[in-house]
Amino acid sequence: MSEIQALFEERYQKSQEIDDTFSELYNKFGISPAIQYIKENGATWLDMHSFNTLYVINEWTKKTTKESTMRDLFASLALEPDVLTCEIRNSKFWKTEELYLKKKEATIKTVPFSQAFKDTVSLFPDIETEKREGTCGEKSLDISRFLDIPNEVVTGYCYGYTDQAIYLHSWVEIELNQKDYVIDGTLNAIINKDGYYYLRHVEPISRISSTVIESDIHTYLFQLGQIVPQVYFVYRDEIVKDFKKNDFIFQKRKVK
Repeated sequence: MSEIQALFEERYQKSQEIDDTFSELYNKFGISPAIQYIKENGATWLDMHSFNTLYVINEWTKKTTKESTMRDLFASLALEPDVLTCEIRNSKFWKTEELYLKKKEATIKTVPFSQAFKDTVSLFPDIETEKREGTCGEKSLDISRFLDIPNEVVTGYCYGYTDQAIYLHSWVEIELNQKDYVIDGTLNAIINKDGYYYLRHVEPISRISSTVIESDIHTYLFQLGQIVPQVYFVYRDEIVKDFKKNDFIFQKRKVK
């Protein structure tokens, strides 16, 4: 239990403290004391631009963000030194608005998940609000099961401002029209996979296909009650291995 607590709680709290303190120092005193702080915490790199881009995406896909606020955010994003193009354009593939962002090292294409797939809001009432924050495990599991196309739930480490702000996160990956996409429920966003991995400095640690998830639910999960999704995503093989030791019990209780 202590290992799980460290993975899901202690690491998150420490990372959040680093990001919040860096932001506070930067806003109050400028970049120098902020950089000194993260260096003292062992940071070897700083990526404010990717962090800020994710913030803009997060605000853009909410219904609660004012239009005037978004205009200011887009204008500020377009002025960042690594941004070559920043525009809202129509996506013929997704049939909705797309945030197209061309940076010096990557291209990021984002559409709101709730606009690209029908019935999303009715199934995920908080998807366009701030209440979606902190629900990556639940959202990834539900989105995986909601989609009628093959997909994978991927869990891994993502980073905040620095390499010392490490977060365990889950998202869904799909392939459509020979292109790879990420669906991030806590952002309400579909992003091209290369762009997503660039922004979040992704390090995957587990992948579970939608087929395996459905099989596990059919065979095990319903009978055992609620299992925290991210615990299942990270420790799935170990959990199922233990279940199989008592497989005769589950054979009698399989979901019809």
